[in-house]
Amino acid sequence: MKGLTLALTFVAVCSAQQTSQQEHENDFMSFDANNDKFVDAAEVRSQFPQISAEDLSAFFIASDKNEDGLISFEEYMKASLAHEDGSLDLNDFKVY
Repeated sequence: MKGLTLALTFVAVCSAQQTSQQEHENDFMSFDANNDKFVDAAEVRSQFPQISAEDLSAFFIASDKNEDGLISFEEYMKASLAHEDGSLDLNDFKVY
């Protein structure tokens, strides 16, 4: 019985991770208005018109690892999953 409980817990954790990853993928696709597989600041601002310049800048500093002004799907996934698990705090990247 203990093995079954452990297996069910593992399945539940894997399912939750897949659901979380799918949610982040869906978020990226909703940001990527022109479907070019990248997100730029204008696309983020169109989804969140109330976002402050500091928050937008922090998002790009934290996510845009190659500093090309665009966030790729891979960059987005790494940053959003790190933010979700608590290992990335966007406040650490704010520039005032």
